[in-house]
Amino acid sequence: MAHLAGPSSGGVPWHFHPRILSHIGNNFTVPQLKESLRDLGLRISGNKPELHNRLRDAIQDYYHRGDAARWEMARRVVASQTTNGTFDWMKDIQNAPVKQPAAPGYGGGGGGGAPTGAGAYTPSNVAAATATRSAPATQPNFKPSPFYRIHEWASTSTLLLPCTPSEGRKAALLRMNVRADHAQLVKDQPDKYKYRLFVAPKPAWDASASRTGAAHPCFIDFPFGSELFVNSTKYAGALKGSKKHAGRVPPPDLSKGLLFMDPNKPNSIEVRYQTDRSGSHAPTSHAMAIALCRVTSPEELAANLAKERTHSKEKVIAGMKRAADDDEIEAGAQTFRFKCPLSYMTIKTPARATTCPHVQTFDAGAFYSLNETSPVWQCPVCSSDIRHEDLFVDG
Repeated sequence: MAHLAGPSSGGVPWHFHPRILSHIGNNFTVPQLKESLRDLGLRISGNKPELHNRLRDAIQDYYHRGDAARWEMARRVVASQTTNGTFDWMKDIQNAPVKQPAAPGYGGGGGGGAPTGAGAYTPSNVAAATATRSAPATQPNFKPSPFYRIHEWASTSTLLLPCTPSEGRKAALLRMNVRADHAQLVKDQPDKYKYRLFVAPKPAWDASASRTGAAHPCFIDFPFGSELFVNSTKYAGALKGSKKHAGRVPPPDLSKGLLFMDPNKPNSIEVRYQTDRSGSHAPTSHAMAIALCRVTSPEELAANLAKERTHSKEKVIAGMKRAADDDEIEAGAQTFRFKCPLSYMTIKTPARATTCPHVQTFDAGAFYSLNETSPVWQCPVCSSDIRHEDLFVDG
């Protein structure tokens, strides 16, 4: 076992970060990787590449968040596992100049600079270093949904590096502590506020954060073959939607007993993904971050639709007459059914879209319930694409 010198009294030696990562990759054996992961409270299952990626990603996460306490702990753990010499940190710090360029905007990527600015570490602001950097460096603009809106970002963003064919599998780790005020909101209104994980390709993520990002929102899109683990528990929901339509999957809900709601207890969110050997998906970087969202239930949406967008019988009949007089529309007899084509139950809130030519309605509650979990947004009668804004209640 190597001698472990104490941390520098002059500050955190951030400039050793690249050396630590290189040392792990070049020298650590499987037992050393497992022992290091165990000391840091991380899972120790998997093969050597998975163990290496998990340890590296954790140290990267501490570094890019400016979490000096955990980074120092990881540095000590790595040094304690070194068997080919002494990590004399004090001597190295005295002899080598301390270089502290600005940190990259994403965790999980490369770079050797120290965190600077609002999240920079000093011995008196370890807590502030994580609290002040509670939003992605570039705040993306995701496609709006009637089911949720972002109340506030709850974590920094983490980079998911491309998984090349030679690697096979890869993993990225995001760590976050819930804020006390967020935890109180979730406790007081558990049906109104939920934590959700937002993931998108990095080019789309960055483009949506630009000045013109509102016109080009990004969609929820995980890397190929993704699996999500929250505090070592596998997420059971879908991470991929329809192959033909991008973004037809909601951001995973992490509030279903998965997150630790104690502000002093760190959460670990891990995404494991793999190479698409068929060549259908080119390797690309992704970014992920957690947001506290204000959610609206399908029942609320159906009630709001009935309250705000009910068309009177006269208005509906007038629209049908206009359609019958249109030479481009071939009118004919239509059969109306009182059972919803989705739920096969009696329609409670008869809804349809202004863009659909038929008079058949469907139940608004059943339609919203389907699209909450699988947002296909297609008319269940004619299969045409419709928007939430196009819906109305047929009076």
